[in-house]
Amino acid sequence: MLQFIYSNIKYPVEARTNGVEGTVYVSFIITKEGRVTDIEIVRNIGAGTGEEAVRVVRLMPQWVPGRVEDVPVTCKFNLPVKYRLE
Repeated sequence: MLQFIYSNIKYPVEARTNGVEGTVYVSFIITKEGRVTDIEIVRNIGAGTGEEAVRVVRLMPQWVPGRVEDVPVTCKFNLPVKYRLE
């Protein structure tokens, strides 16, 4: 999953220009069918970084759902996305 995120994320121009670095936290639900829903920015560092993280989460392919006693269940996931200028 992290490989997918970091290979698809683009550093927003505004964030790069203003030297914005840090971690954005995005929350979402994985349904028992494996679909990503209810995407929310939990912590945003600004300059378009949160919106870019949400964009990439929307692109993610279907997941294998969580299981409890071998029964698919809906799960909430919190994803940290780190932005670091190099």
